[in-house]
Amino acid sequence: MNILITGANSGFGQLIVRDLLREGHTVVGSMRDVAGRNAKTAADLAAQGAKVVEIDVTDDASVARGVAEARDKIGEIDALINNAGVGAHGLQENFSPDDFRRLFEINVFGVQRMIRAVLPAMRARREGLILNVSSLLGRVALPFYGPYNATKWALEAMAENYRAELSAFGVEVALVEPGGVPTGFIANLMHPSSRDRDPGYG
Repeated sequence: MNILITGANSGFGQLIVRDLLREGHTVVGSMRDVAGRNAKTAADLAAQGAKVVEIDVTDDASVARGVAEARDKIGEIDALINNAGVGAHGLQENFSPDDFRRLFEINVFGVQRMIRAVLPAMRARREGLILNVSSLLGRVALPFYGPYNATKWALEAMAENYRAELSAFGVEVALVEPGGVPTGFIANLMHPSSRDRDPGYG
């Protein structure tokens, strides 16, 4: 199977690429800044047998270029794994609307960009798989994870709607809802841009 995965530079992304390659799949791992801060990771994935492309899921043009490059490297994309994402931690009231926008831009709008880029070909072939990496926090709300909860609940609704709308086209849509796993995810959590509401909470 030819598989494209976003966010292949860390955490689940690297683990998924490794396991898919071990199972004999052809994998394209995407990430930002392939020639810069992620150059070593890109080289490591390539050494394992993965193809690597640059995709910034927050940018329409980057998504279009990256998906086209992935097709050039492996042919048709049989499965898309939407793994790129960022977490958030802090009092929800402290997060500004711009903080929320940044989080939704990656965790929700980025997924929509990727799905729109691969769906026409999948529908035309009447087969494909879109796998969305959500979270247990897409089902259960926990304090201090509010904005992240909101993005994952939105992702779950989007996936359910796609599952229904694509059911007649042979394209399957699925969710994975991991719990807490010791990856680099925690170290890269987004925090509110202000702490000015802290005193009101004691």
